[in-house]
Amino acid sequence: MSWRDSRRSLPSSASEPRWFTVDDLIATNLAVVAATQEPYALRDPQLLESASAVPANSWHYGGERDIVALAAVLLFAVARNHPFLQGNKRTGFAAAINFLALNGWAVTASFDAVHFAELIVDVLEGAAEPEAFAAALRPYVESVTAD
Repeated sequence: MSWRDSRRSLPSSASEPRWFTVDDLIATNLAVVAATQEPYALRDPQLLESASAVPANSWHYGGERDIVALAAVLLFAVARNHPFLQGNKRTGFAAAINFLALNGWAVTASFDAVHFAELIVDVLEGAAEPEAFAAALRPYVESVTAD
């Protein structure tokens, strides 16, 4: 892990989320492709770095404060940038779920994975907006942190 990635994973203020790093995305893709016995390959490191920065940029410069919207931003940044040879949509989805977990949120087991997979494709094909994905996911997200 580079110093830049480890520093970025820590919140800089009490309310800022912990960010998913390049190394986190690589580990996620490795797990995703291993599950289907596909080869791992990082196609473009710059596109991966760019995708990992999108949620923090949305927080700092776009004013986005909704953790589910930030998770969706991460998902679609990875899926659209296509930094890996295989599994970009699956990696983006897993990264979004893990980003939520990193920040004290969990997706309930009752959500329909097939529906969300179809919605991801709809967004990537321009038939829906990323906000629609976040809105659909939001009811299934709950805090797991102690109050």
